[in-house]
Amino acid sequence: MEDYEMTTETPESNSGGLSAKFANLKTKSKVLIGIFAPMVLLVVLGTVAIVDIKSIVNTNERVDHTRIALADAAAIIGSAVDMETCMRGYLLAGKEGFLDPYKSGQKATYEQTEALKKVVSDNPGQIARLVEVEKTLHAWQKNATEPTIALRREIGDAKTMQDMAHLIAEARGKVFFDKFRGQVATFIEREQVLLTEREVKFSKLLDSGVTVQSNVAKDTIERVTHNYKVIAEANAILSAAVDMETGMRGYLLAGLGEFFAPYTHGTKVFHELTTDLEKVISDNPAQVKLLGEMRSTIDNWVEQVTTPTIALLREIGDAKTMHDMAHQVAKAEGKVYFDGFRQIMADFSAEEQGLMTARQAENEETVSSTYMVIAACMAFALAIGGALA
Repeated sequence: MEDYEMTTETPESNSGGLSAKFANLKTKSKVLIGIFAPMVLLVVLGTVAIVDIKSIVNTNERVDHTRIALADAAAIIGSAVDMETCMRGYLLAGKEGFLDPYKSGQKATYEQTEALKKVVSDNPGQIARLVEVEKTLHAWQKNATEPTIALRREIGDAKTMQDMAHLIAEARGKVFFDKFRGQVATFIEREQVLLTEREVKFSKLLDSGVTVQSNVAKDTIERVTHNYKVIAEANAILSAAVDMETGMRGYLLAGLGEFFAPYTHGTKVFHELTTDLEKVISDNPAQVKLLGEMRSTIDNWVEQVTTPTIALLREIGDAKTMHDMAHQVAKAEGKVYFDGFRQIMADFSAEEQGLMTARQAENEETVSSTYMVIAACMAFALAIGGALA
């Protein structure tokens, strides 16, 4: 009788579908399904997390690669502008010591360009731009810089420019700019320390395997990006100040208004950038204080060096013995080369900036999709667990 009841119960339970079939399985099979189903889901979740963490790390490395390329490009511009402004300082003062930064800037520029070629070795278009940069700078030196320096050596000290040469030779402006460069270096060094600490923290979070689920990781990435922005703006402030210096010196040499344009533009950019950066670093009183000192140094340079020197030039007027020099500089041959150089570097930086933006978007998309996949797997796991229960 008991055997009959069990066999007649089977077709009724089969009509119940999957749950009925599961109910008819042996106890061992049920236990194995109950154990292995969650394990399979755990493996799926773990695989998704590992793959996406690797993707995030890889994308982050490419973003860092782009940031390095942008920083190196900014360094090349800075070194090249140093060459230009120090060459002009020599043309004004006639002292060989003013050519030392020109020579060191020349060495740094070409070394940095070679190093940057290796950084962007996977991008033929960027390599071609850097080759063009080298050609442009070599042509600038050969056709504009070297002949002008040779002419200045032939002229020697022009009596009517003696006061100007004496004023420049006092190197009062150099004192201010040496101080300013030291302040900028200290500012960037502090940010670099913070950046290193935060990158180490991010690496530890990656190693812990909880990156995609951690708000701490997101906050760390944002602060690392914040440091990169601060460093980039500090370099831009330095470039703006050097533009002010080279524009002022170009005007003193040629006496033409267009040579004063970099000074005017650099002054505007300098104050805009320092105002903006002060807001960005408002959570760091020490850096805010140092930024104020940087701004004060340049303001003092303008008041004590630039303004009186330009006034003296207007008093002197045209010095006949410097007429050839003024004529040579007024040809603006060097300006043509440098305008080309700046445009190439601007194109280079624009492409790198585009790559960085795309890679950051890819990173955000990966994080977002990871959250979705994990949420879906969790929901699926709950559903399976409920069904098994």
